[in-house]
Amino acid sequence: MPSSNANFPLVRSITQLVRSLLGDDPIGPGAPFTPLSVAAAGGIVTVQFALPPGFISGDSIVLTGASPSGFNGTFTISSANGNQIIFQNNAAPDGAAAGVTIQGYGTGKKYTDTILLPYVNSAYRGLQRALKAAGSTELKEASAFVEVPGLTFTDSSAQVFLSFEGLTIDSDADPAPEFSVPPLGQLPADLLTPVKVWERRSGSSDEFIPLVDLSETGGLPSRPQGSVLGIYEWAGDSLVFLGATQDNAIKLRYERSLPAVNDGAAQLFVLNSEDYHAFAVAATASASRGGREGQQWAANAEDCKENLIAAEVRRQQAVPRRRRAFSSRQGYTRRYY
Repeated sequence: MPSSNANFPLVRSITQLVRSLLGDDPIGPGAPFTPLSVAAAGGIVTVQFALPPGFISGDSIVLTGASPSGFNGTFTISSANGNQIIFQNNAAPDGAAAGVTIQGYGTGKKYTDTILLPYVNSAYRGLQRALKAAGSTELKEASAFVEVPGLTFTDSSAQVFLSFEGLTIDSDADPAPEFSVPPLGQLPADLLTPVKVWERRSGSSDEFIPLVDLSETGGLPSRPQGSVLGIYEWAGDSLVFLGATQDNAIKLRYERSLPAVNDGAAQLFVLNSEDYHAFAVAATASASRGGREGQQWAANAEDCKENLIAAEVRRQQAVPRRRRAFSSRQGYTRRYY
């Protein structure tokens, strides 16, 4: 998972630019929200909404119509979490307020963050697919380690599945073999496809040895287990092994998906992607409401995306590469079926 970095664009910076493109008010009070409850205790006001309003920490809000009137005024949000916001108002008496309307400054009258977020995530996924096709290193991870316990006895029909739910055994034997210790590992939640898999004996300091991928060569053979896993295939969104007679640790390099964003304070983990996201979101949001500018903004978004891809390709061209020796290209020969 990428770590937070000030260089990654904030979702709020994207949505503010989108509102400017769409002619929504980027400065004044935005759409009015009627909260479910407003209560104060010691000058700390907590507001609950039926749905997340899209406010983030640091937003300025204006509160009107409250009874008692001490709740009214303009405040800065100190904490925002889903459908709850908290801010300080020393003039508010302890207890609940009624008749409250809340608006955020610069959060949009028509295109609020809550409305734009699905479009942001759609554009984000599209850019990830394009960068993945270009071989971007931003979508690769090499730090997943999983323990695959040994089996209690060998069986030529047994296969071990490592999925997003965990480790399981499939076998025609009765009784079926079991893991020698309770399995704990599972695939990383952000995994799209595995790139390379290594193994070594659990608890050892041995070097990791690469496993052979048989996904495109007819799948795994049928044979009794040995001390190592040796081979695998990627099938049904699972890594499939024959299993082994000892516990083995695997290291997994994989192509990953970046996490979806859920509010304006989230970051988009693609550098310099603000313009692409803003144009792409403006195009889809405008089209959804009958706007006429969508085609031009979609073209602008495509130009920005191509520039991001070109930068990635230029970076890869600077990396020296050597052809693999002919002897290293020989495939895995299966001897047991």
